[in-house]
Amino acid sequence: MRRGLRVLYDTAAPQAGHFTRAQAHERQVSDRMLSHYTAAGDLTRPARGVYRLAHWPAQPWEDALVACLWIGPDAAASHGTALAVHGLGDAMPAVLHVTVPRAFRGQRSGVLVHHAPLPDDDVTSRDGVPVTTVWRTLVDVSELVDADEFARLVSEALDRGLLSRARVRQLADHQPRLAVALAQAGVG
Repeated sequence: MRRGLRVLYDTAAPQAGHFTRAQAHERQVSDRMLSHYTAAGDLTRPARGVYRLAHWPAQPWEDALVACLWIGPDAAASHGTALAVHGLGDAMPAVLHVTVPRAFRGQRSGVLVHHAPLPDDDVTSRDGVPVTTVWRTLVDVSELVDADEFARLVSEALDRGLLSRARVRQLADHQPRLAVALAQAGVG
């Protein structure tokens, strides 16, 4: 393996074989080297400023990871995308949802950017993808789904050990309109 690729491996490994142009520059890998490795077939470029080690095996949530890397280091998959990454609900949404705690004005087809405070304890990593925690994800989607669907998601999270009853009570306090639905579903 070439020296430039070797130094990028440590950055790319926890990010499912991906890294950003800025991360490459931090490792003293120039744009010229990135172009050379891309032309040689060692790298692919799934988005502007985002690279992938070509030999790296495909990962389940690669599109969400690429969207987060493209937006920047404070981005996390959220809302319906986070539900899918956590294995809650039925399917991956047609649009990738990503939350950032700051103003971001870029646009990318198929990516919906949400702007909201995003404390460190509301973000985790799953398969290399920065993603909102189950609790934060449920708070985010609570206004977007009906009460029955929300109660079903909370029940599923409880059954799988992804959420504690104490956190469910916090959800009910955070979204009072859902407290009744949670109680009726036996999860309040």
